[in-house]
Amino acid sequence: MNSSASWLNWQEYLPGPIGGKDGTWAATNLGVIIALAAGFLGTLLFQKGDIRRQESID
Repeated sequence: MNSSASWLNWQEYLPGPIGGKDGTWAATNLGVIIALAAGFLGTLLFQKGDIRRQESID
């Protein structure tokens, strides 16, 4: 928890379902993993046509 900025308490919503604020997963950087996965999947889903078009130019 960020004690200097209490308005950032919303950032702690994810650890609740997987062990709470004091559980095993409480100190992990799950947000980084989720952001990487979302970026990868978003690229695959939304850029598939562009990638296919670029590959067929040659």
